[in-house]
Amino acid sequence: MPRRMRQFDFAVSEKRAVLTNNFGDFVRLCDEYASSEKEHYGVIFKTKCTMGTIIRRLRNLSGIVTAEQMKNLILFPEWLRCPGLIYETPSG
Repeated sequence: MPRRMRQFDFAVSEKRAVLTNNFGDFVRLCDEYASSEKEHYGVIFKTKCTMGTIIRRLRNLSGIVTAEQMKNLILFPEWLRCPGLIYETPSG
């Protein structure tokens, strides 16, 4: 089993979202989960910025989106730059 799949499966087993800059692999994994009608707890794609900025923005995000709303959610880099939350859910 590829490393990314193990990471994603572990995050799901712990009911955690994944923060990554690996767009290709994790979008593919989200598609596989959707095709199998399995749930995940969100994937957040990040852009290059400092760790402090990432932590601050994740704290802000936790005040906007509940854990339940994060299910099957894919957040794209725009959320890092916008005062509001911009997100898309997988189609299907």
